[in-house]
Amino acid sequence: MIFDSANNNRLIVASRAAEIIMEEGVTDYLFAKKKAAKSLGLLTSDNLPSNHEIDNALKEYQNIFQEQVDSETIVKIKKEALNIMTLFKDFNPHLTGQLLEGLIPKFPKIQINLFTDNLKEVEYILLNKNIAFDIKKLYPNCIIVVGGEHPTALPENTLQKNDFIDVIILGEGEETFLNLIECIDKNLDYRNVKGIAYKNENGNIVTNERRTRITNIDDIPYPDWDNWSINEYIDHQQITGVNLGRGIPILGTRGCPYDCTFCSNDRMWTKRFIMRSPKNIVDEMEFMKKKYNVTAFSFMDSTFIINNKKVIAFCEELIKRDISVSYQLPAGTRCEAINQELVNFLEKSGLEKLSLAPESGSEEIRKIIKKKIDYKKFIEAVKMLSKSKISVGCFIVIGFPEDNKKQFGKQ
Repeated sequence: MIFDSANNNRLIVASRAAEIIMEEGVTDYLFAKKKAAKSLGLLTSDNLPSNHEIDNALKEYQNIFQEQVDSETIVKIKKEALNIMTLFKDFNPHLTGQLLEGLIPKFPKIQINLFTDNLKEVEYILLNKNIAFDIKKLYPNCIIVVGGEHPTALPENTLQKNDFIDVIILGEGEETFLNLIECIDKNLDYRNVKGIAYKNENGNIVTNERRTRITNIDDIPYPDWDNWSINEYIDHQQITGVNLGRGIPILGTRGCPYDCTFCSNDRMWTKRFIMRSPKNIVDEMEFMKKKYNVTAFSFMDSTFIINNKKVIAFCEELIKRDISVSYQLPAGTRCEAINQELVNFLEKSGLEKLSLAPESGSEEIRKIIKKKIDYKKFIEAVKMLSKSKISVGCFIVIGFPEDNKKQFGKQ
């Protein structure tokens, strides 16, 4: 969102409405402003902006996108925006917290001060980097541990360019991170822990043997949302995908058997695809519904639909339990396993939105990036889904190194 010192609730809603118009292709300004105001907790007539104010917000966004803005500048803008938000006593923000300057001293003086997981989007990497750097200055002897897609895919680059990072967790972190902190807690040498990368005393980067994948992912406990500000996200409907009401993210699978060249999946999870049992997934959905009063779930899997029979079994379990929830697959999935039987079960079980990921309309580009899809089956899947009540989205990447004007025309 765009903020300056003259912002008020109307301009805040106008900015969010502009985002909705651009992201969702909405043309109805009244719908956009009401949806924006509701998502921000500002749904009163006084807070609804004029169409002119929304047009101004759209122009600001267009100006930003036309300029080449570097990532450091984006982070600076976002930080200033967060600071400005604290000035509005009557503003009910959808993102609550405190300034970075007040955050750092609150970290306790323990040996491991920070574990940043899921570092992927560049602005978040830079924000985490700023926090980690300041913590290291405050507690020089602490051990900074990072993990997630980006450090796992590029451990050498991450350690070389960030002197304050001590250890990287490679891939799944549940067992590796626990093993690491147990060693440190007992004053044992953690450098032999499987699944980590680190700098030794000579400054050389050491990458240990990877830990074996967790095969029975049903045994992994549910996410500890109580130690996260999850209610703020739920209350203000901040979730990936379309707004289905009070929702929460969930994972039903890990890994992907495909080898798209641009994806970090192979480094993060390897090519082994593992799906939780239908009962285990629905158990979590029912638990989260009761605990947090949610009715919608966003499956953030790399690709949820791989095994037709297993997905149908999940749908059957969800239908049988009748827990009155909806769900979506916003992260992109495959088309090969989709047939009419599956579409019927997905629709009946409450699937609202599904995104497919062909990545390019050019067969030549798809071959280069190893996006192994059958275009005919892809079109058939889209047609079947379009005849149902399920909303269908599509991911297209523009700007692969081999792209040109001819290829763009096929998008």
